[in-house]
Amino acid sequence: MPKYGEDSLNTHQVGHFGFTATNLDDLEAAGYTLATIVADRSGSTSGFQQPMEAALKASVQALRSSKTIDPETIMLRVLTIDSDCDEQHGFIPLANIDLDRYDGMLAARGMTALFDGCINAAEAASEYGKQLIHDRFRANGILIVITDGANNAGRFSSDHQVGEVSKAIKATQLKEHLESFTTILVAVNLETAGYEQALQKFHTDAGFTVPMISLKDANPATIAKIGKFIVDSVSSTSQSLGTGGPSQSIKF
Repeated sequence: MPKYGEDSLNTHQVGHFGFTATNLDDLEAAGYTLATIVADRSGSTSGFQQPMEAALKASVQALRSSKTIDPETIMLRVLTIDSDCDEQHGFIPLANIDLDRYDGMLAARGMTALFDGCINAAEAASEYGKQLIHDRFRANGILIVITDGANNAGRFSSDHQVGEVSKAIKATQLKEHLESFTTILVAVNLETAGYEQALQKFHTDAGFTVPMISLKDANPATIAKIGKFIVDSVSSTSQSLGTGGPSQSIKF
């Protein structure tokens, strides 16, 4: 699964998909924010692959350089969705991410395994959070899903399986393995009102915790705003660590 060659990562075969993450023995901070980004790279995203990759790189760099949070307390995991869901890298500290490896990561292909990506992300955050808390670390989590299409591929390819997404998100919240688990759906480059309606229904049925962000176009200005939104959202979540509650709502 790892694409970065991080030999020190542990592989966890839990849930429907499994994940990789930094060995707990290598962690030194008192608490961690587990941030997961699920990025759509299905065929319809080909027009904004490069600006989206640049926005992801800029987001990581901005979080590393933040003066308001300790970047050592943020671990990021990145998934991509096309006809399948792929882990590009597991939960690793921001400083350990090779930004050049994001180049070409979003090369467009296939369909949209949206449900798979959300379930994968929620299950991994829950399990790793459980391990952190068991080892006496504090932990909270945030999931940001960026897509331009409705679910039509993957292990959970049927619209009737949206309940599995809701179950995974609720389980992560209710098991209290994380102090809080903020979930955000960003719908971008919506070609028709039908896609927006389908994603809004998915957002509601799946139980995302923040109102859906709906963006009609995927132009450079919009993509740059998504990058800033990632930074603000992860920063806010990190700042709430130890308060026992969720982060403040972020305005797009």
